Amino acid sequence: MDTSTNGNGTSAASTELVGPIWKLTSMNGQVVADDIKVTLEFGADGMYFAQAPVNTVRGPFTVDGDKLTIADGAMTQMAGIDEAHNIAETSFIESLAKVVSYNIQGDVLSLQDSAGATILEFGL
Repeated sequence: MDTSTNGNGTSAASTELVGPIWKLTSMNGQVVADDIKVTLEFGADGMYFAQAPVNTVRGPFTVDGDKLTIADGAMTQMAGIDEAHNIAETSFIESLAKVVSYNIQGDVLSLQDSAGATILEFGL
């Protein structure tokens, strides 16, 4: 797996991780409902962009081998009218903060917490 630096000497990108727009398929072991649309994209510039059910968020990330750190980002502050979307968004943002590693198998990106549990899973 290739890594590069983001200009400040820290590893920012893996060629396997960077580029695709990943679509959330499961969160905390639960399949995501069809009407809950969440995407995550990692850029070669060391920044991620996420479209959560209501808001968008953009912030820095770093990669070191299979270790992944997703820092808090700037998030829009739109109000959601659907409670299920609001709950899913809160869970997604909280889960991003817990990510410490990742694994890509084929077209599936799995993000794990410190216990090694997959907390977010995405497909292409």
